[in-house]
Amino acid sequence: MLQDIYRFVSQRVKEERLRAGLTLERLAEASDISPSFLAYIEKGRKKPSLQTLWKISQALDLSLGRLLDLPSKTPAPARSASKQFDFLLRDKSTPQKKKLLRALHTLLKHSG
Repeated sequence: MLQDIYRFVSQRVKEERLRAGLTLERLAEASDISPSFLAYIEKGRKKPSLQTLWKISQALDLSLGRLLDLPSKTPAPARSASKQFDFLLRDKSTPQKKKLLRALHTLLKHSG
C-alpha cells in the first residue's frame, strides 16, 4: 500500500511538472533540490520527504493537498460520471489514453 502511494506521488509530480511546462532542471532549481534527486523521485526510485514534497508543490504553485490528491480505491457511487471517468484515466499513460479515446469514439459512432 505504501509503495502504491509513493508510485502515485511520483507520477503526480511528473504530471504536474509537465502540465506547468517546466523541465526537470527548472523544477529542481525552483524546488531547491538537485535535478538527479527529482529525476529519481519522478521514476519512483526515491521516496521524498514531506518537506521535499512541500518544496515541489510550492515551486509548481500548487497546494500540497493538490499534489497529494490520492485516489480512493473505488469511485464513490455519488460521484459524477465525469469524476469517475477522470478517476479511471488518472494513472493511465498517454498511449493508453489515446487507445481508450479511439475506442470511445468508435463506440459512440456505432451506438447510433
